[in-house]
Amino acid sequence: MSVKSIGNFEHALHVANEWIKELSDRPEIGTEHQAYVVLRVVLHTIRDRLRVDEVAHLSAQLPMLVRGFFFDGWKPPGEDPTANESTRDLLQDVGGRLDRLTEIEPEDALFLVYELMFRKLSPGEMKYVDRALPYDLLFPWWARLGIR
Repeated sequence: MSVKSIGNFEHALHVANEWIKELSDRPEIGTEHQAYVVLRVVLHTIRDRLRVDEVAHLSAQLPMLVRGFFFDGWKPPGEDPTANESTRDLLQDVGGRLDRLTEIEPEDALFLVYELMFRKLSPGEMKYVDRALPYDLLFPWWARLGIR
């Protein structure tokens, strides 16, 4: 008996690999392994700053395999997780999560994944990503991306 491929799984793998490949092509990242680490860390950081309903809406737009590691280890928050967080706190959190995994700077990691999501997700879904990040970080990014 031969094993037949299942088209949906192949497509899911292909789309997840596209996301990782696009990140790895950036000189700040360099390898596909580092791109995976950066994507995972930044997605977890964003996820942990969203309400449960926002996590559900955002996850629906992610490729199936990316959605899988987006939810890996998730503990739904009991209250509004984004209240009064500073850019400094956010960057320290990302830096701590990246520690010993890659040399990329936390702000670069955040921006590169934000830029990827900006290209891949609908504007309506990006509002959830924007809600998770401090506006003083977003304003220069929006200027770089030519939005708002």
